[in-house]
Amino acid sequence: MSGLILTPTVTANEDTLILSQWYKDDGAFVRKGEVLCGVETSKATVDIEADQDGYLSRLTDIGATTKVGTAIAAITDSVNDDVQALIDGPAAETDTKKKWTKKAAIVAKRLNIDIEKLSERSPSTTITEADVLAAQDISAEQTQPAAPTVQSTAPTQETQDIFESAYPNNQPERVLLLGGGAGAGAMSVDVLARTHKQRAVGILDGNAATHGKTVGGVSVIGTLDLVEELWGEGAFDAAVILFTQDVDERAEVYNELRRKGVRFTNIIDPTVDIRGGTTFGEGNLIMANAFFSTAVTVGNNCFFASHCVIEHHSKIGNHCAFGPRTTTSGAVVVGDRVKTGMSVSIEPYITVGANSLIASGSMITSDVPENSLIKSKQTHNVQAKQGTK
Repeated sequence: MSGLILTPTVTANEDTLILSQWYKDDGAFVRKGEVLCGVETSKATVDIEADQDGYLSRLTDIGATTKVGTAIAAITDSVNDDVQALIDGPAAETDTKKKWTKKAAIVAKRLNIDIEKLSERSPSTTITEADVLAAQDISAEQTQPAAPTVQSTAPTQETQDIFESAYPNNQPERVLLLGGGAGAGAMSVDVLARTHKQRAVGILDGNAATHGKTVGGVSVIGTLDLVEELWGEGAFDAAVILFTQDVDERAEVYNELRRKGVRFTNIIDPTVDIRGGTTFGEGNLIMANAFFSTAVTVGNNCFFASHCVIEHHSKIGNHCAFGPRTTTSGAVVVGDRVKTGMSVSIEPYITVGANSLIASGSMITSDVPENSLIKSKQTHNVQAKQGTK
């Protein structure tokens, strides 16, 4: 189904951004999850991905300033579809009456303040968090916010740390861990405890039994449903997804949060060896003693278990999960959403197609088609994955 690509909220208190780069040509056929363009604000730069397959129509030029929620591109089922009809239709309508920041809306909701009435008092200005707090001070009718079902222990931007406040330019990146109530959480907290530029501020997990507990001293706050709210509050700087069992779910969570403007970061164990010319996207989690040789390219939202080896000029796609001691030789290309077991070896110049699953101990000596299942190192059988369309 044809649709529009809208500019996301990148930071809580900025409602405009600049289109800094197009990565796909006008009229090009794009796949869901492919990066279309880059946008930036005064505080952050993010990529915007395609939310469906189709033909790209670029609606905004590089360098243009746009408001959040503005259509900057369209993706159509056919190259001849009427893009103007999409722009003029209901899907393109944005709520221009809402003249307030996302963080202001969150604070107003907690303080029982009617932000629409507050906006009507100053129709030509954008209501900020400070305006909401000021309205609370001058109104005797406002009540205190009710306590949420799950109390967040993650610090907000207003929290003052004696050391960090004294050295604001060296404050560590505050990382929210998604799906970390089990083993991956313990490993990630351990990695962050041994770095100086990042620290864990909270864990979200779907297992209610973990809520209210801690992992290595980091609180399990609640479910992943809290991510957007915490982001709007400024409670963290970036997130990382920890669960790896289902790479499709991993991709879905990442893509949905990126569309909402949530920023992701990389967590890399200090023992990892990274050589020159190697680049990483965002949202990657890399465990101890992994090795990335020269000129390796890694996409977004990948997991590399301990002792993985990615040799020179290899290219790893998005949303992949590699088991311990997975090794690629030189110039290997791995598609999106590929998962490997333990001790998988891939010969040089091999291409592993997207959505493939490779069992532990397998030796890959020839190209693997998309949607394949490599069952064992003894048989090297390549079969279609069950459930693949």
